[in-house]
Amino acid sequence: MNPFLAGKGSPDIAAGQDFNSVIDEKLRETHVMVPICDLKLMFSKYARREIITAIGQGTLIIPFMMDGRKLPERLKDVWAPIRYNPQNVKASFPDLYMAIQNALLVRVNDYFVRDLGTNPKTGIPPAIVRHVGRQR
Repeated sequence: MNPFLAGKGSPDIAAGQDFNSVIDEKLRETHVMVPICDLKLMFSKYARREIITAIGQGTLIIPFMMDGRKLPERLKDVWAPIRYNPQNVKASFPDLYMAIQNALLVRVNDYFVRDLGTNPKTGIPPAIVRHVGRQR
C-alpha cells in the first residue's frame, strides 16, 4: 500500500505544487479511497469533489467513520463504513486494514472472473501484463 493524505498541510503535497492537480493525479492512480468521515468532511467542498471523482472512476471507497455519525440515505447500500472512536482511533486500525485488504482481494478476483480476455502468449489478462511493464 502507498497511502496518500490529501488536505491542507499534507506532507504528501510539496509547498508550491498545485493542490488540485496533485490530488487528481493521486486519485487516478488509486484503487481504494478511505475518506475520514468527521464533521470537517461533511462541510468540505474539496472532499465532496474527491469522493465524486473516485466514484466516477470506479474506485473502491471505504469510509472511516466517527462513531455516532450516519451515512446519507443514498449511500447506505453502497458504503460499509469502518467505525472509529475519536478517543481511541488506533483501536480501529486493524479493522480498517483488513477492510482494505479484503476490498483489494475482491477487486482482483472480480477482475479475473469478469475479464475472460487474456494475452494469447502468456495467458495473463492484458491489464496485468501492462501493469508489470511487459507489454505496451
